Amino acid sequence: MFVRLTIGAMWEAWRLVEDRFLKRPLGREFLPLLDGPAAEALGRLKKRFGKGSGLSTIRNNFAFHHPAIDDVDAAFAKAAGEADSEEADWAVYFNSALLNTFFFVSDYVVVHGMAEALGDPDVNEAHRKLFGEMAPVANDLSEFAFGFAAAIFKRHVGSELTMTVVAKVSDAPVIEGIRYPFFVETPGLRNT
Repeated sequence: MFVRLTIGAMWEAWRLVEDRFLKRPLGREFLPLLDGPAAEALGRLKKRFGKGSGLSTIRNNFAFHHPAIDDVDAAFAKAAGEADSEEADWAVYFNSALLNTFFFVSDYVVVHGMAEALGDPDVNEAHRKLFGEMAPVANDLSEFAFGFAAAIFKRHVGSELTMTVVAKVSDAPVIEGIRYPFFVETPGLRNT
């Protein structure tokens, strides 16, 4: 599910850049002000979100979209025929909370459908390729956003920022030391 949601979110971010930056006067104003890395990232993003990419295949068929019934049936058959499938792949866990405990089975089927849509018979290889395609896109989206923010700042504030230190926190907790318990009570979600 992570892959589908991430690809869908990246695609929506790209649509935002296209619709509200590239196709608007705002883009014409700020495009020349982007620094080199941001402009290069934008150029790569234009190519990466074109037709035929793995991202567009997954976005148009699985991320924020329901796959076609025939595709789900084929994915189910492929998953069911997987020689290395374990009983745990098909396990459903019941509990008293209103939480989705059937997610693993559905994900197991959908990842097989995604691999099929990408034309790769090996589920793990298909996802390895997708992750390889996703990482540069995530980096380029960030690089463009930072460069655009810098251009806005330079245009409206100036190239230098002065500030006054009002406090220094010397005993702040280290982020790696902060933990939340995995299992928590959900009294409002119980079936009684």
